[in-house]
Amino acid sequence: EGRAQKGYGIGLTYARYVVRAHGGDIRVESREGTGSTFSIRLPRRQTKR
Repeated sequence: EGRAQKGYGIGLTYARYVVRAHGGDIRVESREGTGSTFSIRLPRRQTKR
C-alpha cells in the first residue's frame, strides 16, 4: 500500500494557516491502522442586527 499521488506536503500547513487567520484552531487525532480525524473550530461570525 502507499499513496497514489505524491505531493509537496504543504496542504495541512496551509490549512492551519487559513484556519488560524480566521481565529480558529485545527487539531488531529491519529490511530495507527485506523486513520486520522481532523477537527476544525472557527469562531461564530457576528451578525448585524
